[in-house]
Amino acid sequence: MPMNGTASKASSTCSKDKSSLTLPADIQVAEYEDIVDVAARHLLEQHADSLPNLSTVCVLTTGQNLSSHFRACLLNHLPADRKAVIPPYCGTLRHWIDHNIALPNPGITVISEQSRLLLFVEALAQHPQLFREENIWQVSTSLLRLFDEIVMHDASLLEQLEQAWLNTIQQAYDCDQTNPHMQHEARLVLTLWQAWQQQLSANSMLDASLAYAERLRQVDSWINSSLHFYVLSASQMAPCEQALISALMNNKQCTLIDYSTDQSNKPLSRFIDAVYDTGSSPFQQRALEFTHQHGEVEPPFSVFYSHDAETEARAVDLQTRLWLLDGKQNIGIVCEDRKLSRRVRALLERSNVFIQDLSGWSLATTSAAAVLERWLECIEEDFDYRPMLDLLKSHFFRSGNDAEAHLASVYRLEHDVILHENIGHGIPRYRKHLEYRLHRLENWPKNTYDDIVALLNQLEKAAHYLLQLYHARQPLTLDKYLESLHNSL
Repeated sequence: MPMNGTASKASSTCSKDKSSLTLPADIQVAEYEDIVDVAARHLLEQHADSLPNLSTVCVLTTGQNLSSHFRACLLNHLPADRKAVIPPYCGTLRHWIDHNIALPNPGITVISEQSRLLLFVEALAQHPQLFREENIWQVSTSLLRLFDEIVMHDASLLEQLEQAWLNTIQQAYDCDQTNPHMQHEARLVLTLWQAWQQQLSANSMLDASLAYAERLRQVDSWINSSLHFYVLSASQMAPCEQALISALMNNKQCTLIDYSTDQSNKPLSRFIDAVYDTGSSPFQQRALEFTHQHGEVEPPFSVFYSHDAETEARAVDLQTRLWLLDGKQNIGIVCEDRKLSRRVRALLERSNVFIQDLSGWSLATTSAAAVLERWLECIEEDFDYRPMLDLLKSHFFRSGNDAEAHLASVYRLEHDVILHENIGHGIPRYRKHLEYRLHRLENWPKNTYDDIVALLNQLEKAAHYLLQLYHARQPLTLDKYLESLHNSL
């Protein structure tokens, strides 16, 4: 049943159309073309009179990771007489909306993802008969993800009466007969949605998805502004977002650039269609037919068939070195096989070709990463004996010349202080009980005490700046943390 209150109001539908809109693209590009580069070139052509100030332009992409690529394309296509430009906004629609459009009710609090999960678990606890306690976190995460998708499509579906909601589910699954299991799950989702909305409304809160949907509806406050939007791949947007883009296009404030659904007139597109048309005829027959019909097509790539991974790795190694000899410098190797990536890197490094490896030897899979993790655990846990001993026993911590003496000191620290004295953390406590042991046991060697104290002093000195950052509890930039970590090593 429909809910009253702020939260339920915010969850009303974003679009009158309950299905995805089909927006006509102003500029169509082929699947193999760089849509970001096309957008940059078109933007500069259309706004040449505004250069160098492009701050009234917004480029909306499907992900924030395209921003740097767009800026690079923009600079590459700048006129020769322009050395710099005030760039347009480039990022997702959601990021732009969240930072530029205010909620109509300033008294509403937008909760974080962690707070949302805790609040939902609290709402779920009011219905203990629905789920077993051990599944509550997994169920909460899945349901919240489902609610996010529904909000971005048409949240009014969940504001129907129960029977109308059940009929909607039955029609969606094209079921001629009533399915008891499906109806049970549908009632479950509806009940939890209503409980969730009541929880938010009672606390004057919205989660990020509901807040975003509410901001999207505040179109009237900015649609008549001087901004112009370039939207890349609107077909990948949710119906709520597509409705907004449609309104902008009607207002002549938006240029839509999308991939063409029909590229049959382009030679390369015909080639790709023939390659992946697996249902028509065998691959070799399709290749012969395509060669006979379109012999003039020369794809900008080649295919190499290898019988095993080693042959494939050596082919990549050889081709890369050939390209380098031809003067090519911007070479990318895309590989989803981590083992193959490592082998290619090893072959290239034999020829003194060093690459920026983003998938081969990942730091997270190395013993070096384990040592870094233990070092940070020492900082967080006041040098608890477990991460500290792992750190001291690592080959990264000791030099080759005095490795035996170092391990002997670690052994004495572990057995004489940590085990026998029952001390589990804290460098001052380790040091204090070393003194006790030295005075209590007359035959305990003085040089052992000195070696262990020197080891503890070394740890304490290395941890000085990291401990300052940890205990300061202040927001700092990532560079500051990395600098302190590097200095401690």
